[in-house]
Amino acid sequence: MSEWSQKVLVPILEGQSPDATEVERLGGLALFSADVDKVKEYVFESTRLPEIRGASMILDKLNLGWPRSDYKQGDSRQPKNVREVFLQARLPTRYHKQDKNPDCIVYVGGGSLLALVPIALAEILKKEIEALYARETCVATITCVWQPVAADDVQKCLDDLMARQSLLLRRAKEEKDPLPFFEAIPPARRCQSCGIRPAAEPSETRPELRWLCRPCKKKVEQSKKHRGKNQWTQKFVSELLAGRLDCDPKAYLNGYEPTAQTFDSVQSADNLEEIAQASQDNKTIGFIYADGNGIGCLVEGSKTIGDYRRKSCILHRAMRQAVFTALGRHLHIAHDILREATGKHVDIHPFEIITIGGDDALLIVPGDRALDIALTLGRTFEAELSQHEEFTGRRATLSVGLVIADRRNPVYFLRTLAEDLLKSAKKRDRELAEKGQSPTEGTLDFLVLKSQTMLSRDLTDLRSHFPWTIISADPRREKAILTSRPFTWTEVKQLKRTAQAVDRGLSRAQLQALRKALRQGRLASTLFYLYQWARSDEWRKMLLRWLEEQWGIQASNTPPPWIKLEPKGKYERYATIWEDTYDVLDLVPRLSDEEWSELQEQIRREMQREVVHAG
Repeated sequence: MSEWSQKVLVPILEGQSPDATEVERLGGLALFSADVDKVKEYVFESTRLPEIRGASMILDKLNLGWPRSDYKQGDSRQPKNVREVFLQARLPTRYHKQDKNPDCIVYVGGGSLLALVPIALAEILKKEIEALYARETCVATITCVWQPVAADDVQKCLDDLMARQSLLLRRAKEEKDPLPFFEAIPPARRCQSCGIRPAAEPSETRPELRWLCRPCKKKVEQSKKHRGKNQWTQKFVSELLAGRLDCDPKAYLNGYEPTAQTFDSVQSADNLEEIAQASQDNKTIGFIYADGNGIGCLVEGSKTIGDYRRKSCILHRAMRQAVFTALGRHLHIAHDILREATGKHVDIHPFEIITIGGDDALLIVPGDRALDIALTLGRTFEAELSQHEEFTGRRATLSVGLVIADRRNPVYFLRTLAEDLLKSAKKRDRELAEKGQSPTEGTLDFLVLKSQTMLSRDLTDLRSHFPWTIISADPRREKAILTSRPFTWTEVKQLKRTAQAVDRGLSRAQLQALRKALRQGRLASTLFYLYQWARSDEWRKMLLRWLEEQWGIQASNTPPPWIKLEPKGKYERYATIWEDTYDVLDLVPRLSDEEWSELQEQIRREMQREVVHAG
């Protein structure tokens, strides 16, 4: 170990302040950070799942990969990941997860990095890491920044240093040169994967196979190298077999014996069609984009390096545990899935984990299980954080954007739409935080994509016009909004229960008629609803009253099926949950006769209590 590591780094990691004179004599101290640029553009520039998986695996290998066992400090070989870059610069870093030796890397994950390094090596590390990403990906870039710091400041006011570090990183990203450019001259053959760059050569020697550009070829090769098995899938299987997930392994195994050898024959999905085949309708997928709310501020507000490292590790473990638990609880191995490339039937893991970062995750799952997976993901993540004192008493929640769509929709657009939904869910979370409501649960916004025309508009524009919003043309100046999304986790669970009750208690024809009436405006739909209520038998009247009580419709002093919202601008606003209920009918399991009888009895008891209370 170098003298700088012994006399500067180790004391800081142990919570002590090294002598300032010694720090200066040994080369000073710099806070070094890095972040990959435009990750999603690189990962999703191809619509094919193997290329998406390969791109994600390349970035994870560069960011999260451990050094080769024979790669020593000062090694002259080209580094393959960021840890080897630090070793080449003769800086200490761990070789594996159980390695307890000092590590100058404070945090690495999710495409980001934070480290303590000598000032003299900071610029060298910056150039080497940037060259590493350019060499290994051909197109993806990474931004690195550093600032000289005093050892005492690292121990006493790390939060102030991190605020400045974040500012430096944002400024560097804004000033960064454009992404690498590949000229595509007219005679050049276009890449058959991304369609952006000129193809360099066919992916194999056989002429019937695809012509790919160099970046896409690297993605395909990375995916094939691991037989198409995502490293996250392998980690999921490992955790499942070890019994470390809050789910029943036998249910996921779906008839398999719980051994590692068994899983060797289970493959990852080759395309979105295979994931969709695991859905009940054999055609829909769910794209989930989850991200923490204000989590970055909680971590960057750490006072010491040790505190920062602990919080980062807790977050990463919590997100991984939440994703794995949600998948294990609501999915199972899909048998006899037709693989079009070979014409054979295979057994697959019916999901794709694109990435798991510090507090974010991107997943593709079967459409009919997507809502349950998103709900379990959010609640498990928040429950995991609540067990640690570092997050006790803090608002540490998760928001999720969920798109459920036909498998033939371009995955890039699904990702963009999921990102818009995530922003909408985060906005609701901020509004709840400002009002002091729902301090311990996050939010979900979802969209069931039913037509290609919905892809041509952003979410805000889509929902602010007909048929999502009905604006009155008379002097009342009101907006009737045909959705109550985004929802909190409690409301999502309530929506599922509502959909199950409606599915058994009302006919689809009645629901379709109500949906048609809703699009005629608030007054017309209210008259239709009350007319249908008057024509119903006593049981259906009780069911409708129960639904109104569940969603606070009567408490809002507004005729059903509308809920009055807070005014915004010059308009009075009203919302309804019936469109949301209709959208999730096929996303929740249908109640058995026994379960339906139990729910009916519960509804009768609750409504009788309401009558007694009112009396």
